[in-house]
Amino acid sequence: MPGQGQADIAKAFQLHLEPVECFWIIGNDLAGNVHTIVEVARGSHWTVNVDIAASMTAVLATGASAFSVVHNHPTRDVTPSAEDRDLTNAIMEAANTVGLLFEDHVIVEPGGKSFSFRQAGLINGVTRPQNKAATRRKR
Repeated sequence: MPGQGQADIAKAFQLHLEPVECFWIIGNDLAGNVHTIVEVARGSHWTVNVDIAASMTAVLATGASAFSVVHNHPTRDVTPSAEDRDLTNAIMEAANTVGLLFEDHVIVEPGGKSFSFRQAGLINGVTRPQNKAATRRKR
């Protein structure tokens, strides 16, 4: 349920109404059903600092097979900043490294508008690393 579906979920849980920037992980099963919503960072009216390792730990701790991230812009402008783009790329790289499926990064605002990185073509090439089979050495 990437893209608009995640924005709808954020609105249903009123995440878009938070007065300060917050960052959530929405864990899904592979069918796209919501598994868990976890807040991993809370900031100020203008910014939120997100720790990539803590975010990946949160996803792994939920046992979700796939995930999206959502954060809000209380300023009512859903245009992603350079920092938002850098964060998305860092999350995508970390998710691929640990074998998690990163579906989308969605920004929501109090009036109900949203921005989906996937729909904007800013998330692509999401892959799961191949599990390498261990090989036995002959002695």
